[in-house]
Amino acid sequence: MNVFLAPLGLQVEILALHALGAWLFLAPGASIAQQAAGLVVLGMVSGRCGWLMHEGGHYSLTGHIKLDRALQASPPPLMLFRPPRLRACVHARLVLRRFTS
Repeated sequence: MNVFLAPLGLQVEILALHALGAWLFLAPGASIAQQAAGLVVLGMVSGRCGWLMHEGGHYSLTGHIKLDRALQASPPPLMLFRPPRLRACVHARLVLRRFTS
């Protein structure tokens, strides 16, 4: 797959899964099982968002630094309710602490 199309497909997947999870959880008259399924979907997609931000922060998503930074700061990672810069800063501190302890 083209290196530029893969991240775009991942973002479409993330947006679609967020929509599905929100619909399952917030649908009028949703059963407890349907709401639980919505929470599971939202939990899984938040992991995908985190992975997208992680790879963008290491510039290994596409291999092009400017594009990786733009993808890291794109709307799907913002759905984790934390700015990409904050995640990158905390991640760098944790990695530094791990290798210097």
